[in-house]
Amino acid sequence: MSAALEQQYRRALRWYPNDWRNRNEDVVVGTLKDVAEGENRSRPAVGELVNLRLTGIAAHLNGLGRTIPAEVRDRAASVSIGLGTAIAGGGIVQSLTNGFMQGYATAGPFLNLGFTFFAVWIASFITALFGLRKVTIVLLAITIPASFATSLLSQGLGMFDHTRSMTIFFLALLALIGAVGLPARRARSALDRSRLPLVGTLVVASALIGAFQFAPVRNVAEFLQYDPRGIDYFWAPLASLLAYVGIPVGVVVSVILWRTKRSAWAGALLLLCAATLPITFLEINWTAAWFVYLGTFALAAAALVAVYALLRLFDLRIRITRV
Repeated sequence: MSAALEQQYRRALRWYPNDWRNRNEDVVVGTLKDVAEGENRSRPAVGELVNLRLTGIAAHLNGLGRTIPAEVRDRAASVSIGLGTAIAGGGIVQSLTNGFMQGYATAGPFLNLGFTFFAVWIASFITALFGLRKVTIVLLAITIPASFATSLLSQGLGMFDHTRSMTIFFLALLALIGAVGLPARRARSALDRSRLPLVGTLVVASALIGAFQFAPVRNVAEFLQYDPRGIDYFWAPLASLLAYVGIPVGVVVSVILWRTKRSAWAGALLLLCAATLPITFLEINWTAAWFVYLGTFALAAAALVAVYALLRLFDLRIRITRV
């Protein structure tokens, strides 16, 4: 029975990085077995294996994010989660308002199954707000396959519309940035200062999406769309603002911040600008040849490399630490 228990623990620890397992696996397994023996258990405690696997996933993401200073990725993560949640909320509102219109194929009051994918994003915001880092990482990871699944199912079931390619791709980038750098809660209240970028981004982005959809600035919204094939209509004007205004402004502000205050926001803004770069290609006809797609994503990869180089230029050195 002890051998079977050990095997269960070792299988759960396979979710950790190899270097961590080489250093710690035997010690951790021995400790877990001693605890089980002290509690007269022949099997893992309830939830113990799940917690080990979640911690292993978090260790992988921490290793990825650790190449950029913690303060930089924490700020970028807060903005990413807030922005992704605002887009998700806009998608649900559109689905609800249009889903009641006569003649649409719906899932209840909804246009398509995309609302379930957006609901996971909103859940990740709530868990991030209350500092539940492991749960937030899992939820953000779920959003990526869920976006593809709900889009394909919506098409297969003949529902009206589905989540578009650029929306899926952009939210996947935001989910990745959010997962590798979520700041710890520093106070008992969820709304402490470390959560201000998270909440502030949600409020501002939601207000812009709502204004473009329902307010008299609709003409501005139409001007900003740039024929956004591959991106969902409800947040297309915001996407255009992010690409054609947000990127140049973000780069300029980040340089100013670094030259004057050496603020971590300098690096965070550059990271967010790199994630936003693919939206600048929303004028491309998404039915183009395969090499157009390849060139688009090659440029996005080059932007990430450029951001990395700028971070080094600003003397934000890489620091790899052992946990």
